[in-house]
Amino acid sequence: MLDRLGLPGDGFRRMSPVAAVAHTDIQGSTRLWERLGPGFAPLLSEHNRILREAAKAGRELATEGDSFTFGFSSAQEAVTFALTAQLELHAHAWPVAAGELLVRIGVHAGEATGDASSVAPRARLVAGAAHGGQILLTAQARDAAGSALEGAVLTDLGEQRLAAHDRPERVFQVLPAELRSREFPPPRTLSSRPTNIAPEPDRFVGRVREFEELSTLVPSPAGRLVTLTGPGGIGKSRLARELSLSLLSKFEGGCWLADLLEARTAADVSRAVAHALGIPLPAGENPAGAIAGALEFRKPLLLVLDGFEALVDHAAATIGVWAKRARNVRFLVTSITLLGLSGEREVALGPLSSPGVARSPSVAGELASFDAALLFLDRAARARPGFALTDANANAIGRICADLEGIPLAIELAAARLADLPAEEMLRELESQFHLRDSSPTGGPRRRQSLAGALEWSYGLLSDWQRSAFHQVCAFRGGFFLESAEEVIDLSAEQDAPLAIDAVQALRDRSLLRTHDTPFGTRFSMFRAIRDFGERHFKESSGEPAWRALEDRHARHFLAQVRRWSAAGPAAAELFDRLDLELDNFFAIHDRFLSRAAAGDPGAAATAARAILALELLLVW
Repeated sequence: MLDRLGLPGDGFRRMSPVAAVAHTDIQGSTRLWERLGPGFAPLLSEHNRILREAAKAGRELATEGDSFTFGFSSAQEAVTFALTAQLELHAHAWPVAAGELLVRIGVHAGEATGDASSVAPRARLVAGAAHGGQILLTAQARDAAGSALEGAVLTDLGEQRLAAHDRPERVFQVLPAELRSREFPPPRTLSSRPTNIAPEPDRFVGRVREFEELSTLVPSPAGRLVTLTGPGGIGKSRLARELSLSLLSKFEGGCWLADLLEARTAADVSRAVAHALGIPLPAGENPAGAIAGALEFRKPLLLVLDGFEALVDHAAATIGVWAKRARNVRFLVTSITLLGLSGEREVALGPLSSPGVARSPSVAGELASFDAALLFLDRAARARPGFALTDANANAIGRICADLEGIPLAIELAAARLADLPAEEMLRELESQFHLRDSSPTGGPRRRQSLAGALEWSYGLLSDWQRSAFHQVCAFRGGFFLESAEEVIDLSAEQDAPLAIDAVQALRDRSLLRTHDTPFGTRFSMFRAIRDFGERHFKESSGEPAWRALEDRHARHFLAQVRRWSAAGPAAAELFDRLDLELDNFFAIHDRFLSRAAAGDPGAAATAARAILALELLLVW
């Protein structure tokens, strides 16, 4: 019979030399037993059978309740057992009422002796740090595992303090390749921080004002639901992550992030949150309700919901419910558009500070005062070690940052190209073709893999009439007022389309347009990256004739404004001050129709000439 397995000295039985020990334990076994009652016994029996079959190469040292301790003659055998056991447990058809049985496994290795007492306690400690479905190895087990790790997925979890008054030691996670998609919160150790957000390897640049605002707002009573809005690639996710890590000391229950990239339903949102927080979702129960019940009893925590724009219709059924029941939880949401929930506070992200194209600095010291340039330089140094800002390249770098309008994603894409493209040549490419494709560093989330990818993702969320409106506002240059949009945008061919004024607001809500106040009311504009993307899609989907028809409406509107206001005489001074904001639109009319005239378009030359006359009138008024 086996001796009792307890603390060292409790009398592990003598056997053939034991070099490694694996300890297992069912996650949430007490709750399962309470929920299933008599149905738990056959489930436990099946669990025992699977583990014993997987451990055929070793010895069963002890079993206690739902836990096992197995001894092996090598770490290779112990790790092979752990990988096999997780695969078999995952493949088994468990009762629906129970769900998949999740077992935590810890492996430790030592010197091969006939006494396991020096190895087993450490295996129990490392298993206790694991989550259900996870395998953790000590450094000794990892080093001695040999070929057992071939084809497996090994992750270094860093130094962890497994017990009080214990020195930190290196812990590794290993998973079968078939289960590589499993993700876990940090190990359950004394040294782990209460978060699933890993620090980013590259430096966080800029956002000082927004960071300070959020650092005050989010922990405050007014910050129970804060939504970071902005277009794709503007840096919402990165800011949310950096902020969360900085606020760990403010939230006793930790800061947790649920990635909603693949979520499309309320159930998807609930599953992502349950995964992030380690909340079990009982079969047959409303997942949002189960999470609300669990959150009610959590210590104060911050929950980041990253990428909610495709899920806005489900906000009330998820965040709305949780916020009402769990008053101890703060919600930080990243989204292209607001959620429309009561108490929501918006923090809109604009571009990083960058020099204007017309006044790009030619001196290195001056350029270094812009966040966009600092981001470019930081990422460029990673792409090309030794790269530095000099007076010789300052002008090119400044103009690149200006062309990219301070959009972090676009700047990172451009900087990555410095590995094989000098700054001056990159600038020439940007001026001839704005989009940088397939040039981002590997390892980032898919949404950040390319500028085109970020924009395509946002674009794919639009309805047909929203896409049509988006295409058409790309005709403007330098921005527009709502009355101009009403004259230029034509949604008559789109089913259930609203008025142009409502369409513009819908695009603003989705961060495809930005706004700024003027003495004459709110003016709308868009980043060049977004505008060029929309224009290209319009021409590809509708053809050049449709684009020329849009150019015609745009030209007729602004030229009619000049005729109408010039007839007012001196009393029209204020109106001409307002029209002065449209200089870029008149330049666009001139350039477009001059090009069409050169291509043989009858009447285009006259339109280009009228645009020149309007410009002269505006510039001398």
